Amino acid sequence: MNAKHCATLSILETAVLFSQKQGRTENPIKQLVTTFLILFVVQYSVLLLHNIFIYPFYRSPLRHLPSPKDDTFFFGQTLKFINAEGPNDVVLSYMRQFPDAPLIRYLHMGGAEWVLVNSLEGCKEVLQTKCYALEKPEWFRRVVGELAGIGLVNSEGDAHKRQRKLLNGPMSTTNVRKLVPVFNAKARELADQIELQINRSPDAAIEIDQNLAHTTLDIIGTTALGVELGALQSSGGSKFSTLYGQILDPPPMGQLISAINIFVPIRSWLPLKANRDFVNATVEVRKLLRNQIRERRSAIFGGQDGDKKTVDTRYTEAGSRDLLTFMIYERSEGENKWSEDDILGHLLNFMAAGHETSTGGMTFALLALRLHPSLQTRLRHEIATKIPHERIHNPSAANLDSLTYMMAFLKEVLRVYSPAIYIPRTPPQDTVFCGTVIPAGTTLMINPAVMHYNPNIWGPDVGVFDPERHLEENSEKVPAQSRDPYAQMTFSGGPRVCLGKGFAMLEMRSVLVRLLTRFEMERGWDEQGSRLGDGEKFGGRGDVVVEDLFAGVKLKNFVALKPREGLWVRFRRAESEGGE
Repeated sequence: MNAKHCATLSILETAVLFSQKQGRTENPIKQLVTTFLILFVVQYSVLLLHNIFIYPFYRSPLRHLPSPKDDTFFFGQTLKFINAEGPNDVVLSYMRQFPDAPLIRYLHMGGAEWVLVNSLEGCKEVLQTKCYALEKPEWFRRVVGELAGIGLVNSEGDAHKRQRKLLNGPMSTTNVRKLVPVFNAKARELADQIELQINRSPDAAIEIDQNLAHTTLDIIGTTALGVELGALQSSGGSKFSTLYGQILDPPPMGQLISAINIFVPIRSWLPLKANRDFVNATVEVRKLLRNQIRERRSAIFGGQDGDKKTVDTRYTEAGSRDLLTFMIYERSEGENKWSEDDILGHLLNFMAAGHETSTGGMTFALLALRLHPSLQTRLRHEIATKIPHERIHNPSAANLDSLTYMMAFLKEVLRVYSPAIYIPRTPPQDTVFCGTVIPAGTTLMINPAVMHYNPNIWGPDVGVFDPERHLEENSEKVPAQSRDPYAQMTFSGGPRVCLGKGFAMLEMRSVLVRLLTRFEMERGWDEQGSRLGDGEKFGGRGDVVVEDLFAGVKLKNFVALKPREGLWVRFRRAESEGGE
C-alpha cells in the first residue's frame, strides 16, 4: 500500500460518508475536501508508522537478512548515501561488514527496503537466470529516462528482445571495427588540442576530463548521428556538449536534487535554478535530436516517408550507415515500424550512455597512468613493438587487438574505477532470489564496485591496481572467481549486457595509443585534487608510493564515477618510439 492507495481509499470512504448525508450539509464542497484530507492524512500517517516501525522488523520476509544497524529515523540509510564522499562508499562499507552474505538489506526513506546483491551467484541469478522476470524499478525508469530517454535501456521483456535483436546489427563486432578510422581521427584531434594548450602554456595543468568528454561526444555524433558536432574544435564546446554538461555534470545543488528525485519526484515542479537548467537542457537536447531525425528521414526518402523505392543510395547498406540512418531505413516499414519517439529514445540512450562510460573510463585510465609511470613506459613499448611504424598514427582494429597488455590495463581501470555505479532491478511479483523471498517492488541493487572490491573474488590484493591479474598467462595465479563473467560488472551482464561494450573498449584503445605515442603525463593536482599552479610541483610522497587509488582526487556523489574538480594532468611531448 502506498500514497496512491491511501488517496483512492480516502476518496471511496468520503463518497460513502457523503452518500449517507445527502441533502444535510450546508457547504458540501468544503466538507467534502475537509473529510478527504482528514481521512488521507490519518491513513497515510498510519501507513508510514507501519512501514517505518513494524513491517521492516516484524513482518518483512527480508528482516532476517544482514542489515546495517545505524539507521536514521524515517530516512534509514538515505542521508548516509547523500552525505557520502563518493558514490560507492556506503555500499562498500556494507560489503566489508558482511563479506560472506549473498544479500544485504538496507532501508531507505520511509522504510523502503533495498537489497544489495553481494555474490557472483546473486549477480548471475539477477542478470542471467531470471533476467526477464525482473524489471527496472519505477524510480530508475523515471530518473534515467530524464537523462537518457526510454530506448533499449528502459524497455522490458519481449520489447527489449526485439529492439536488441535489431540494434545488434549496427553494434556488431564487424561493424564496430569499421569505426576505428573515426576513433583515430578524433583521437588525433584531441592530441592536437592538447598540443595547442602546451604551446600556449607548457607548464599548465590541463583539465583532461573535459577534453575527453568533448572527444567522446564528437565520436558519438559521427557514429550515431552521422554529423560533426565540433565539440573539440570549439573553445567552449558545441551546443550538444554544453547541454550534456548541464545534464550529466550538474553543480552540487543539481546533484542533491537528483538524489532526492530518486525518492520524491520533484523535477516537474521544483523552481530552483539548478533544476530549471537541467529540465531546459533535456528539453533542448530532445528538440535537437528530433530535428536530426526529421532531416535525415527527409534526406533518405526524398519526402516519400518509408518508400524504399525512392531512397537515396547514400543511405542504403552500401552507403552511410550511422545509427540514425540505420534505424530510419530499417524500421521505416513493416509490422514493428518505429515511431519518431522510438528512434529518439535509442539516440538518447546511445548519446548519454556511450558518452559517459567512455569518458569516465579514459579519465581514470589517465589517473592510473599518472600514478604508475612505469605503466606508461610498458604501454609505449607494447605499442612500438606490436604496431608497425607505418600504422602507428592510424592503427587498424587488428593492430589494436594485438595490444594485450593495454587490454589488461583497461580491464583493471574498469575494475578499480568503474564509471557505472548501479544496476537496479525489481520483481513485479514476489520472487525467490538466493533462497530468499523478495517482495514485489523491492529494489535489488547490483553495484559494480561491490564485485570489483570484494576480496573473496579478487584476493587479498583487491585494493592494489595491477593489470597483471588480467593477463592470460597469469590465470593460474589469481582466484578462480575473478575469471567469472560476473566478476567484472562495468558493462552489466547476461542478455542485457551493454550493447556498446565492444565500441567503448575499441574507442578507448584508439585514444590511448594516440596520447601515449605523443605525450608523457605528469601529475597536475595536489593532495586535495585541486589544480596545481603553472610550474608548481606536487609536494606529496612522489611517484613511488601512492596514497590510495584516487590519490586525493575527490569524487562527485552522482550517478557515475567522476572527479569533483576535474582531473588535472600536465602533458610533455614524448621522446619515445612512435612519437610525432
